[in-house]
Amino acid sequence: MAEQQEGKKKMPVYALEDLPPSQRKDIDEVSSAANEVFQELSGEVPEEGSLEEDLEAESKAAEHADSDEVQPEPCKRCGFDNSKPYVVPDEEDAKQFVRATLANQPFEKEYELFGGAVRVLLRHRTADEADTIFDQLDMDKKAELIANTIEYNLRMLQYNIAADLVHVKNKDGGILCQNDRKEWPEHDEAATVLSAGRVYTMKSMTEALYSAVMETVRSFEALVDALVKLAHKPDFWTSAGEI
Repeated sequence: MAEQQEGKKKMPVYALEDLPPSQRKDIDEVSSAANEVFQELSGEVPEEGSLEEDLEAESKAAEHADSDEVQPEPCKRCGFDNSKPYVVPDEEDAKQFVRATLANQPFEKEYELFGGAVRVLLRHRTADEADTIFDQLDMDKKAELIANTIEYNLRMLQYNIAADLVHVKNKDGGILCQNDRKEWPEHDEAATVLSAGRVYTMKSMTEALYSAVMETVRSFEALVDALVKLAHKPDFWTSAGEI
C-alpha cells in the first residue's frame, strides 16, 4: 500500500495485488468491459489468444521494428501494395506481351471481376502518355491539388486509369464504361488532356465499380512491371513456349 497526499490529507492508494480477490475481480470485469467498448467504437477487433501469446507477439513485433529489414513501400508509379504477393506472369501473359512488343503495339489484357459478371479491358500506355502523367502530376503539385504522398499516388493511379482503360462491359457485352477519348470534356489550358480523362472515367462509373477497376489497374501495372523486369531472363521466355 502506498500513500498519496491530497491537500493536507493523506489518502491510501492500494496496489492491485493488495486488494481482496473479490475487488480485483470487479476491477478486472470493469476494465475488460471498458476495453471492449473502446474496441467497438474504434473498430479494432483483437484476435483471440492468451496473454502469453499476446506478449510473445508484441515481443516479436518489437524485435522486427528494431531490425534493419527494409519494409516494401507502395509502388511510386501506381501505388501498388508491394507487401502483397508479387504478380507472377503466366505463359499466356508472356506470349501476348512479346507479340505486342514485337508489333510495337500496347500490351492489352482483359480481367474478369465479380465472378465474370464484369469484364475490364486494359491497354498499357505509350511512353508519351507516361510522360504526360508525370507532367500532369507536376501541374497538380504546383496548383496545390496534391498535399502529400498519399494524394500523389492516388492521383497517379487515377491518371493511369484514364490512360489504360479501354472499356468495362458486363458478361453479355453491354457497355458499362467506354473510355472514348473523343467524349472527354474540354480541359483547362493549364492542364493536360489526362486531366479530362480522369474526370470522364470517374464520372462514368459508380464508386464501387471505379474502386474495383482501380484495384485491377494496380494489378495490371504490377504485371507489366514484372514482365519488363524479366526481359533479360531468357529462361522465362523460353518456358513461355513458342511465341
